Amino acid sequence: MIPIKITAHMAGGVVFHPAEGMTIDGPLAWAAVLERLGEDAFVQVDNAEMARRTAEPDPAVPLAVRRAGGLWIYCASLAELEGYHGTDLRHWNKRFDDAFAQSYIDALDLSRGAKIQLNSGEFKSYHQPIYVEAVERLVWYAVGDPDEVRRLLTSHITHLGKKHNRGYGMVAAWEVEPYDGPDDRWLWRAPGEPARAIPTAMLDDWSGEVAWAGFRPPYWLAAHQTWCAVPIVTEVPA
Repeated sequence: MIPIKITAHMAGGVVFHPAEGMTIDGPLAWAAVLERLGEDAFVQVDNAEMARRTAEPDPAVPLAVRRAGGLWIYCASLAELEGYHGTDLRHWNKRFDDAFAQSYIDALDLSRGAKIQLNSGEFKSYHQPIYVEAVERLVWYAVGDPDEVRRLLTSHITHLGKKHNRGYGMVAAWEVEPYDGPDDRWLWRAPGEPARAIPTAMLDDWSGEVAWAGFRPPYWLAAHQTWCAVPIVTEVPA
């Protein structure tokens, strides 16, 4: 495995928060599971089972692994933004379809005073904000097998971020190339500036900012969250 640079050339806006970052080990881990399990990858399991399945690195994920302090992480940074054009506030909506209201009413037993509530329950209407980042490229630094990383990404990862079903986050093209900079570029953007969430237990000495954060996929899992040294986003590059 070698130092690599991964670039997603975006076809449109991406829904994510730059301060939280965008991972690449998460999509790669998902692609590896999808290839191994097929449709069974979509079967939900409880958190305890998910923690058991992800307690050790997945050998099908083509990234190097760093171990320290009783923990491990994949050797991959968070995304860095290139060609950034700002944040666009949009909204997504869900409305009760009046054209089919009668069919719903006929199917319900309203004889006991039941009502269709539009402010709660299954028929609730929504008007929610979406913050869309207008960015041309997302760039990650990692240590891995460039050919296998490229194959997994181009075969399975077509979108990044949230709200794929509304057209956001489409990737126009993936680029994976060797990187001839510092071997630890995936870990540090600059001396003392983390390129990703790093559990403080993995660092000999850390006196900078910390946050409770996920450090390996799946990042939402409580077992994969701890106090971490994290990148501080003060402004987003142009």
